[in-house]
Amino acid sequence: MSTDESQQKKPAHPFLTVAGLLGGVIGFYCGLMILIPLAGGMVALLLAKRFAPAAIRPLTPALAVIFGHMIWMLVGVIFAHIIAPVIADLEVIVAGLLWLALRPGLGPVILLSIYEAFSLVVNIAGVIHLDFGSVGHKALTAHIALRIFALAALIAGYRDFRKNQAAQIIEIPPSAAQQPGGLSQ
Repeated sequence: MSTDESQQKKPAHPFLTVAGLLGGVIGFYCGLMILIPLAGGMVALLLAKRFAPAAIRPLTPALAVIFGHMIWMLVGVIFAHIIAPVIADLEVIVAGLLWLALRPGLGPVILLSIYEAFSLVVNIAGVIHLDFGSVGHKALTAHIALRIFALAALIAGYRDFRKNQAAQIIEIPPSAAQQPGGLSQ
């Protein structure tokens, strides 16, 4: 590797390194339980990469995490035959994801962030009463991790989304700069 190549490579952001390590530890603890939301999130990422407009791309990690979590909840509903405890969750998630995908902006980010933060508190209150290593503890730990990752992705995604919007507003098309009376005079 030449010195030019090594100088051009950016080091990994410390947050990403910590998040990756934390994700590995949680994946190890929760085991296969995290597989369904992971698979659902990967499908959402692949679909977003293929079909999402450029404007929404900064928010695709948040969409993917929340979508994967929703798929896991749906699978739980199907196998447990109990929908009442999660119907409100599913309604808020579907509405928030649709709103975020169709009209990205502060509104859907706030809705989903409030939902994730409230659910995080409820999950933390529940997990502290369970035995470490039990199936319930592992499930709620996975829920907590997904909610934290969703909140982080919503915040980071919205920040980048706003940055991209500001860059588009400031950007001047080359044709305008070369027209008579344009910026080049």
